[in-house]
Amino acid sequence: MQRTIKSDMVRWNLVLILLVTVCISGLHLHQIYLYTVRQNREEIVTMSEQAGNSLNHMLNQLDVLQYQVIESLTQWPEYDKGNSQWTRESLAFLKNTEKQFQAFRRAVPFVADIYWLDDYGKLYTTDSSVRRELLRENQSLYDMGEDDCFVLPFCPSYQMEGKEIVVFSYLKNIYRMDRSRGRRGILQIDMRASYLEELLRPINDNPYCLAYLGTEDGGTVWIPEELYEEGRREGELFDRLLSGKGLSGYSLCCVLDNGWRLHVVYSNDFVFKSLMDNLTSLVLLLLVMLPLSVLCVYKYSGYLTGPLQKLTGRMKGLESGELVEIHTISRFEEIRILERRM
Repeated sequence: MQRTIKSDMVRWNLVLILLVTVCISGLHLHQIYLYTVRQNREEIVTMSEQAGNSLNHMLNQLDVLQYQVIESLTQWPEYDKGNSQWTRESLAFLKNTEKQFQAFRRAVPFVADIYWLDDYGKLYTTDSSVRRELLRENQSLYDMGEDDCFVLPFCPSYQMEGKEIVVFSYLKNIYRMDRSRGRRGILQIDMRASYLEELLRPINDNPYCLAYLGTEDGGTVWIPEELYEEGRREGELFDRLLSGKGLSGYSLCCVLDNGWRLHVVYSNDFVFKSLMDNLTSLVLLLLVMLPLSVLCVYKYSGYLTGPLQKLTGRMKGLESGELVEIHTISRFEEIRILERRM
């Protein structure tokens, strides 16, 4: 194929169109990436702050509840007079205490049960079906070294068969009001672990995000393992989120009022998926625009080079001795000058 002005114009115009299109598309994709990452981070930070506030509100409710429980116990004279034998007064104390415990449990949505095991072996509870002998054998009640502590989520053996509610417990030593200040018993408040799931669900519903609770020393308090088991996470992505390795994202940590840590890790993998979707759209647009661009460039180059082609044909006719009528064939001044010089 002979090289002509028209072919060169078509070739270089197409190259220029492709180059401009690629540059604009690249800049557009880069802006989309930065905007999406920034928006995603702001959304995750906002949801993390809301989840942290909700968890702290839950802990504040728990703090108020345990003070209310202790106050309801200590206002009775029988509290300091307790003994291992049941008397009319102690039975009235038991009945009133369990009635108040039930009212407290109904008032706080995340509380599953409230137990008080006194140092005389008497159990006060909101759960009439509890296996009392197994609750007494619960080692967490006796291994407490501090005045209060949290027991990580577990499925209590002392629950009635078929109940099987996963709970996490708050344990607190309570003391006599008299001068001895000796320990009077241990208060145990069981809370539904599902409540933690509900508070963190807005974050964990995002398949590229994981929120879980940890301890001060790096242990895990609660993690939504059921999301992994139900296939709501891709195994590899879930493991990466949990380990924090190979992430194209960030991790956030919020310290709660009781010392627990709310960890939120997320991946920007979905950003690349969004970019691929945009890139696919741009490629399809380019495939549509390219034939139109070729047609436009071809027509425009013909408009520019057509007079030159006619002039070239007449010059060839003159060389062969053919008489050629001279007249203006172009709007361009350069072509007119060439015509007049022929």
